[in-house]
Amino acid sequence: MSRKTDVTTLSSAALLLWALIPATIWAGILKHVGDTIGYHSTPGIWLSVIGFPGVVVSDWIYHWTCSDLAAYFVALLGNWILWFALLKGAVTLKRRFHKSKPVDSIRN
Repeated sequence: MSRKTDVTTLSSAALLLWALIPATIWAGILKHVGDTIGYHSTPGIWLSVIGFPGVVVSDWIYHWTCSDLAAYFVALLGNWILWFALLKGAVTLKRRFHKSKPVDSIRN
């Protein structure tokens, strides 16, 4: 983390690592649900909805390669990109709103 004036910001490398955490947890839970109660169960469907970008791309990869490992890796990668974009957007909005605070013109 770096300090700029009074706003704490995260670097892109830190955001990439923070985005890896929910993406990895989601992929692990999806694998567990798929192996135990199945993808077409209620939890399997909800996990697919939550991990929408990764599931769609991994389904395409699975049909091309017939490899579960490749499909899970692509699902992890797709959701990692999604979480990074969400975190980067949140940091950008935080910076933008912090910069747009009104200046107190009464104090001189």
